[in-house]
Amino acid sequence: MTSTQWTSTLALPGQPGGDTWGDLPLTFRAGGDAWMPGSYDPISKTIYWGTAQAKPWAQAARGTDGDALYTNSTLALDPATGQIKWHFQHLPGESYDMDEAFERILIDHDGRHSVFTMGKLGILWELDRRTGGFLQATDTGYQTLVDVHPRTGRATYKPGMLQSAGQSVSFCPSTGGFKSLRAMAYHPSTQALYVPLNLNCETAVFEAMDRREGGGGVGSVRVSGYTFHPKSPNQMGELQALDITSGRTLWRQRRRAPYNTATLTTGGGLVFVGAWDRSAFAYDAKTGAPLWETRLPTMANGFPITYAVNGRQYVAIGAGATIQASSWALRVPG
Repeated sequence: MTSTQWTSTLALPGQPGGDTWGDLPLTFRAGGDAWMPGSYDPISKTIYWGTAQAKPWAQAARGTDGDALYTNSTLALDPATGQIKWHFQHLPGESYDMDEAFERILIDHDGRHSVFTMGKLGILWELDRRTGGFLQATDTGYQTLVDVHPRTGRATYKPGMLQSAGQSVSFCPSTGGFKSLRAMAYHPSTQALYVPLNLNCETAVFEAMDRREGGGGVGSVRVSGYTFHPKSPNQMGELQALDITSGRTLWRQRRRAPYNTATLTTGGGLVFVGAWDRSAFAYDAKTGAPLWETRLPTMANGFPITYAVNGRQYVAIGAGATIQASSWALRVPG
């Protein structure tokens, strides 16, 4: 007979962090989904997992004004016991569906043992993976919602951006995010991360919610419009190479149709990625120069992979629309 270990990604009443939900009973504490695989460090025997937003999305809808731990956090877990060794909350009290639930990439560089991640806001976070200490945050410069303290890494809403129920608000990115399920990839020779971004903005009204309905759900959101980002008119897709030490953008490629796959880097110095318009590309990892392009039968999707058979290397890129991707494609302005 085996025992099952489990870890709550929501701080429970009466436990550490439980008061960050105010006086909400457990019935109404929701979100913190951990729906992307974590990353394991065999040296420290720690697994690093990201969590999603609190639900309903808006603070006004869920009835909280605190941090709502452990939503939108990196959790360092002991896989043997499920114990949380440390946590870092990227977006305390998040109110716009800006998930931080995506891939955690473990990189040793410049004497640091780091874990990197990027969520919907397009902010690249670097944490010390032994202690959870904040090292740096690199804002790609497109989001309009939060400021990040340069020493502590604590994110707070910009003046006027914490919305009220029933108030129309315009914000970047849209609830779909700049960076989402499409994973970034690291190349050790360039010490850069290659990040697929969708540059878009939204105007919407977040409505109040009857808390008797329960704790789940996104809440009522009335969308009045989506637009291209003002810094990238008529071009929604961006592939950006970010130096992990300085945070500097090494190069970027833009196009009207968004990139729709994770990136894949190779030892030969290539970056592969696919797009909504059936295109697939290979770029030079150092310069960003386009080296190859092909047309797929339908929309590029998922995670490109590479493999070898009899000494010959292949790259495979999935093709096929999804309901969510198709619905977003219909929203592209113009």
